[in-house]
Amino acid sequence: MLLLPLIQVTYLFIKLEPLGGSYVPAEKPVFSWDAWFSDNYQEKFNKYIEEHIGFREFFIRLNNQLDFNIFKIAHAEGVVVGKKNYMFEEDYLLEYNGELFIGKIPIERKVRQIKFLQDYLKKTYNIDLIPVFEPGKASFFPEYIPDKYHPNLNKITNYKYYIECFDRYNVKYIDMNAWFKSIKNTSKYSLFPQYGIHWSSYGAMLAMDSLAKYIEKTRNIDLPDISITKINYTNKLQGVDYDMGKAMNLLFKMPTYKMAYPKISFINDKTKTKPSVLVIGDSFYFSLLGEGKISNLFKDDHQLWYYGSKVFPDSYTKETFAEQLDLKKEIEKRDVIFMMCTERFLHTAFWNFNEHLYKLYFPNYLKDTINDIENGIRRYDDWYKLLIKAAKEKNISTEDWVRINAEFVFNEGFSKNTNQKYQDSVLLEVIKIRNEKILMRNLFKTATKEHSFIDDIVFREASKRYNEK
Repeated sequence: MLLLPLIQVTYLFIKLEPLGGSYVPAEKPVFSWDAWFSDNYQEKFNKYIEEHIGFREFFIRLNNQLDFNIFKIAHAEGVVVGKKNYMFEEDYLLEYNGELFIGKIPIERKVRQIKFLQDYLKKTYNIDLIPVFEPGKASFFPEYIPDKYHPNLNKITNYKYYIECFDRYNVKYIDMNAWFKSIKNTSKYSLFPQYGIHWSSYGAMLAMDSLAKYIEKTRNIDLPDISITKINYTNKLQGVDYDMGKAMNLLFKMPTYKMAYPKISFINDKTKTKPSVLVIGDSFYFSLLGEGKISNLFKDDHQLWYYGSKVFPDSYTKETFAEQLDLKKEIEKRDVIFMMCTERFLHTAFWNFNEHLYKLYFPNYLKDTINDIENGIRRYDDWYKLLIKAAKEKNISTEDWVRINAEFVFNEGFSKNTNQKYQDSVLLEVIKIRNEKILMRNLFKTATKEHSFIDDIVFREASKRYNEK
């Protein structure tokens, strides 16, 4: 029995399903005397052995299955087990109960910018800039939220206040979150899966059809028609409908209700018009970009800027980022720009895309570096959540505590070098670094090893980046 794991890792006589989830497997370290005497080799070799022991996948799944069945614990980052085993990502719950609310002033500032840009782009270039609120699972299934997340609290949220401000400033927008909730009990097929975080394949198809009809009405054109040729109704879940279930790495697949998988075709002829569309969005849009083939409705230059940065479908063949493109050229060749965001990311405010556009078309406006740093803080989830916790302990609003920390970062940069251009450039590098999760983990290790403050280590890395340019 003791020898079986050794035999398995040597000969792989039993084929095991790889573990789900995103992680970087440990590599076998290369021996050197320096690594040996610093204990670095031993540490890496121990990790390598632990991750490559025989039957590791089975024992992890067994442990996870027991914890789930007995204690309702999900061994997957950010996953929360709700009532009747409905799975949620915790950030959706935190947004739903108002924990991630950024404050009224930051939202009003962003809404005013969006309104101004919406009017300016339409009048000057005939471009429709449209914010889209994608549905969120917490809003859709509040009855299954665990009581400890206080689903019945009527606190103000980013979503509620954005809607209030958009209506007050007459901003044109699409609210799929409200729409999905309104058809929840009348939809023929399920709009959200039990163990997935994204809208169902059927829900994605409805969203695609809705976006197409909105464009047709707004621009008075006729897009290719969407036709459902067949619907496969099955309890064998496909695509992302079981993504959180896979991430939990259980021994047995969890039973659930049937889901609908529509087969779609597109009817196109010379009378149809394909607009040029750019989408600033999150992972919800991949269901349309891949399975839905929404690109059949638009011109070939159709793109998704994932989190406002990584460009798809270009990155499928060669990694491409929006920062590498000519922003003005990319914007002005479009007919429609959708800023799509699900509720868990609303504290990032469409990944600051509106700020980038505002700076592009109105470069002489009064720059607020503190505001830029605040936006950077909110985009770095771990940092933002730490500040939320600290604000509670200090009994002040999250908005005020973020502002105080942004001013601290600004003043730290100013004290390092009084040159304004240098200061602003380095602080922008600080913001970028704080959004790189893997780099931040390594910098935390460096700070611990050197007994230094993490802010000093980040600033040192930012200065290094700036000086190397």
